Amino acid sequence: MNILENIDHNYLLNLYQKTYNLSATAKELNISLETLRKFFIKNNIPYTKSIKYKCNDNFFAEDNERSFYWAGFLAADGNIDKVKPRVCLSLSSTDRNHLVKFANDLKFEGKIFDVIRHDNRKEFITGTYYNSYIKLTSKQIVKDLSRFNVIPTKSKIYKFPIELIGNNIRHYIRGLIDGDGGIYCKNNCSEVGLCGTEHCVKTVSNILKNELGIKTTIRQRNDLFM
Repeated sequence: MNILENIDHNYLLNLYQKTYNLSATAKELNISLETLRKFFIKNNIPYTKSIKYKCNDNFFAEDNERSFYWAGFLAADGNIDKVKPRVCLSLSSTDRNHLVKFANDLKFEGKIFDVIRHDNRKEFITGTYYNSYIKLTSKQIVKDLSRFNVIPTKSKIYKFPIELIGNNIRHYIRGLIDGDGGIYCKNNCSEVGLCGTEHCVKTVSNILKNELGIKTTIRQRNDLFM
């Protein structure tokens, strides 16, 4: 039975009005986007059609501190849509201000959405999560990010873009660590950590050792390296 047949319309509208995004609503209901869209049309429920907001499409075509930093951050925490030329960056709402910086640097004119997510999956801690996210559509940006190896479904196959190693690569590493790393203090000692694929972690380790003489240690955790 279609879950929408007996759903309360007010509940559906409240769910949709959290983001004014059909895709996010369909995902929350665990149904397809097309099923939800047809339901809205059939029941004369108004909805916001997909809009392409303006941004600096050539941002990642330029080699500078900001483009390399955000490319590194997206390599860690971003997502490229498999179907549409779209970039999504989702963070905890406590880090919402970082999304504001991202939007400002890219001159993105769209919205930052705030959502409440309930997660009951066994591999995660059950609870309520508050997230904020940006979605921007740009063929040029998706194309330019590919030179950083930021591509769809990159999580387990990501490779550090060694061909881009140069003056700006330190900013790329900063972005990686901000997204998938952290700073730890123990017994009056500080450590910087990075979690990722073997190729990525080993390449960053080699750069730190060869360029800065920093001692590094790598260990494997499941299918990730730290």
